Amino acid sequence: MSINWASVYTGPIGQLLGDLSPTTFMQLMTQGSQAQLSQLNNTKSQDGTLISGWTTLQSDAQAVNGALFTLNNPTTFQQMSATSSNSSILTATDSSAQQGSYSLYVDQLAQAEIDQGQPPTAITSNSTALGFSGSFQIYTGTQPTSSITISSSDTLQQIASAINAANSGVTASTEQLANGNWTLAIQGNTTGAANNIHYVATSPTGTSSPLYQLGLWNTSLSTPTYFSGEVLQSAQNAAVNFGSVASTSNEITSSTNTFTNLVPGLTVNTNSQGSAATITVGPNTSGMTKSIQQFVTNWNQWVSDTQNLAEAGTVTATGTGSGSNYTYQSNKNQVIKSGQPQGVLNQVQTIMGGIIGSGAYQSLSDIGLSFNGSGKLVLNQSTLTNALGQNPSAVSTLFQNLYSALTPTNSVGALQAFYSGSQSIAGQAIAYDTTQQTQTNTQITMLKNQLTAAEQQAVIQYGQWVNQIAHYSQESSLVSAMFNQNSGSNSTGG
Repeated sequence: MSINWASVYTGPIGQLLGDLSPTTFMQLMTQGSQAQLSQLNNTKSQDGTLISGWTTLQSDAQAVNGALFTLNNPTTFQQMSATSSNSSILTATDSSAQQGSYSLYVDQLAQAEIDQGQPPTAITSNSTALGFSGSFQIYTGTQPTSSITISSSDTLQQIASAINAANSGVTASTEQLANGNWTLAIQGNTTGAANNIHYVATSPTGTSSPLYQLGLWNTSLSTPTYFSGEVLQSAQNAAVNFGSVASTSNEITSSTNTFTNLVPGLTVNTNSQGSAATITVGPNTSGMTKSIQQFVTNWNQWVSDTQNLAEAGTVTATGTGSGSNYTYQSNKNQVIKSGQPQGVLNQVQTIMGGIIGSGAYQSLSDIGLSFNGSGKLVLNQSTLTNALGQNPSAVSTLFQNLYSALTPTNSVGALQAFYSGSQSIAGQAIAYDTTQQTQTNTQITMLKNQLTAAEQQAVIQYGQWVNQIAHYSQESSLVSAMFNQNSGSNSTGG
C-alpha cells in the first residue's frame, strides 16, 4: 500500500519521499540482478529452442530410416491384390495368394432361418395378456437356450423380449398379419445349414405348452417340429463352384458368404446368387506405391525442416551467363547454427542420387524418383507404376541396396550416425543443450533466491531511510522554529 507522503510532510521532504516509493527503491536496489535474471531466462529459452530443433531433425531422420526399413523388407513388394470382374463378388487377399485368374459362379447365398408362428387361436393384440404360462427352449443347431419362462399376464411383446433376453441365438419380434392378427417372428442370428432352429417344450407339454399356443410346435408329432408353412426361410450354406455356370456337382460350401477355402491366400465375399466373375490376382502396386510414397514424404519433411531450422540463408540467381545476378536472403527462422544437419543431408542425398545397384533398376530415377532443385524427391507416378507392374522384385532389390548403402552392416552409416543413439550428432547436440539448460535453471533458481533476500533487505533499508529523513525533518523544523522565535524577539526590541 503506497503512502501519501505529501500529507505527512510538506515541502521538499514530502516530494522526495513521494518520488522514491518503496517499489522504486526496491527496483533501484535490485536492478542489476533483475537484468541478469532476464538474460538467464533468454538463455534458457534459446536452449529450449535448440533442443526442440535438434529433436525435430532427429525424428525426421529416424522416420526416413523407418520408411526405408519397410522398403528393405522383401515382403513389402510381395503384396498381392485381387480384382473381380463382377462387383457382386468382392475379394481380399494376402501375400500367399498365387498370381493368376479364377472363374467362379455363386450357386446360392448363406442365410439364417426365419420362422413365423401360426397360433391355433387368433392373437388380436401384442400388448394384451395372453392367459397361458409355462417354459420352453429354443435350439439353434445343437445349442439350446436357457429355459424361457412366461406367465399368464405376459403379452406377446413381453414374450418376444423374454426370448431375446435368454441369449438363445435368435431374435424374436412381433408382427401384425394382413388380417390384423399378431404373431411371433423368430430369426436365427447365424447363417448356415447347421444353425437351423427347433423348439422344445419343457413345462407343460402338449396343447398346454406356450409353444403350441404361439403356433411354434405341432404336438401331434412325436418330436419337436414345425407346422407346415411356418418356416419362411430355411437355414442354408453359401455355395460356389469353379466355372462360369451353375454346377452342384463340384460346389464348395461355407456357412457364411465369405470363403477362405477356394484358393490359398484368397478371401472371397459373395453378395449375389447366380453371379459369375473372373477374379484376377496380381501384384498389389497400390500398396507398394503407398510404402514408397511414405518414404518420399518423410524425406521431403526432413529436407524442409533442415532448411527451415539449420540453413543460414538462400542464394537466388536471376539471369544467365555474364548477366547473372545473385541475391542472398537470410533465414530468420534459423535455430541451429551448426552446418552438420545440412552436411549429413547432402551426404545422404548423394548416395540416394547415385548408382545404387546392378540389377534391372540401378538408380531411383529408373523407377521414377528424382530430386528437384531444393533437394526434395519428386515421384513420377507413371514410371513407378510401370516398374512395379513389370518387375516388383527388381524394385525391391533396388531399395535393399539403398538400405545397405545408407546403413552398412559393419559400420555406422551417415543416416544412423545423425539420429541413432546418444552418441549420434543429434543425440550429442540434444544432450549438450539439455545440460546447458539444466545449468541455466540452477543459476536462475539461485538468482531468484538472492533477489528475494535483496528485496527483503531493500524493505529494511527503505524503512531506515524514511526514519532518517523523518529525523532530519524534525531537526529542520526545530531549527526553523527557533529561528522564527529569535527573529520575532529582535523585531519587538527594536
